[in-house]
This record gives sequence, structure tokens and C-alpha cells, in this order.
Amino acid sequence: MDLTVRQAANRLKVSESKVRDYIASGTLPTRKKGRGTVIPEDAVEGLLKQSPPGDAMPPGPDETLRDMLASLLQKVAELERQVDEKWSLWRENRRLLEELNQSRRQLAEKTSEVERLQRDLLYQKRLLEKELQDCRTAMEEKGAWIEKQCRERIAGERELLLDRLALQEKHLEEKLEWEKEKYGRKLLEIQQREGFWSKLARMMTWS
Repeated sequence: MDLTVRQAANRLKVSESKVRDYIASGTLPTRKKGRGTVIPEDAVEGLLKQSPPGDAMPPGPDETLRDMLASLLQKVAELERQVDEKWSLWRENRRLLEELNQSRRQLAEKTSEVERLQRDLLYQKRLLEKELQDCRTAMEEKGAWIEKQCRERIAGERELLLDRLALQEKHLEEKLEWEKEKYGRKLLEIQQREGFWSKLARMMTWS
């Protein structure tokens, strides 16, 4: 467990300035923890075993000089802490700046990729529109050709049918004329036979 200067002073039952004197003289080791300085608890317990609580540090040649030295060391420690903070902030700002630059580069790459995809999409759209127009034109041409072929075929079939009808009509007329001649001959024969029998009947009547 680590103790602050105040906690160590309460444990040792001395003033905080005395604890700083112990730190300045190397009697109490310290270490950095976050933004502050802490004292290991075992070091305080060791000092308690060496000196009874409330005993003061052996006075030096000049108490004022020791106080000035402790104050100077405290200011140096504070300055070091501030330097560490500034250095940490500078490194954090540098890291954030690098991340920002990287994000900008990535954004520029994404923007360029989006623009390229938009150009490709526009090109594909125009290509599909041209293919669709070509297909529509080809279908219209093919439809017109099929319609023409159908009209020509219908006209040919109609002409062929009319020729067949004319031929059949001619054949029927010829057959009708032949039947008329046939029945005419038969009728003439019948008339001639009737005249013969009539003459014979008259001759027999005369007799």
C-alpha cells in the first residue's frame, strides 16, 4: 500500500515538512503514481522501527537551508510533473493529429472511390441505355420485316387462291356446257323418237 505525505506524517506523528525532509535526505524513498508522489508503506514502517514516533529528524547545520532545499525539491518535483503532463499532452496531441491525418487520407480515398464508382455507374447506365435502344431498334426492324413477309405471303396465298377459284370456275363452266350439250342431244333424240311414233300412228289411222 502507498501513502501520501500527509498520511505518512500522521503515521509517523510528525509534520508534513518533516516528512519532506525525510524524502529530501533519502530517508524515505518515494515513487511517482499518476500525477503525484507516494511513499511505500513498508518504508514508513521501517522508519518507525528505527525511530520512535514523534522523534524529529536529526537537525542539520542550517534549518532554513533545509527548508529552502525541501521547497526547491518540491518545486522541482512539481515542475517535473508539469513537464510530464505537457509531454503526455504533446504526445497525445501528436497521436490525435496523426489519427486525424489518417482519417483525412482515408476519407479522401473513400471520396475518390465513390467518385470512381459513380463514373462507372454512369458509364454502365449509358451502355445499358444504348444496348436497350439497339435492341428496341433491332426488334422494330425485325417486326417490320416479319410484317412485310406476312403481307407478301398473304398476298401470294390470296393470289394463288384466286387462281384456283378461277380455274375451278372455268372447269365448272366447261362441265356445265358439256352437260348442256349432252342433255340437248338427248332431248333431240327424244323429240325425233316422238315424231317417228307420231307419224306411224297417223299412218295407221289413215289405213
